Amino acid sequence: DIPTKELIEVVAVYSDNKLVPQWLPDGYVSEEPTVSGLDSYMRIEADFYSENTDNVNKIYIDYRFLSDDDNKPLYEKDIKEVREYTVHNISHYIMTNLDNRVIVWRNGDVEGSIKGDFSLAEAKQIINSIYGE
Repeated sequence: DIPTKELIEVVAVYSDNKLVPQWLPDGYVSEEPTVSGLDSYMRIEADFYSENTDNVNKIYIDYRFLSDDDNKPLYEKDIKEVREYTVHNISHYIMTNLDNRVIVWRNGDVEGSIKGDFSLAEAKQIINSIYGE
């Protein structure tokens, strides 16, 4: 069972690139992905959540299909080190901000980001699952 199956189907309408992780930490379920557009880019967003007795954890996955190279999304981060993790010659940057981990990368004309409360090891596993590894 792939928790991101619905997101994979939506993204496939707009891109042939491998963009969507097939693995998330246990227990995450999806809300319906949304598609929106502006003049400079189109965006697909999906929220995933996992409930336990103490709280609700969330993971946010966001794709921006850029129409020109002038549009450069910005990401906020704290003072901790940014780690570069390369898979299939694509650099993925893993950083933290406000106790959340953030993964950002670009594949062709698509900028992707994944944000949430997951470990560095889980971040690498999420990234690997994008490419079927």
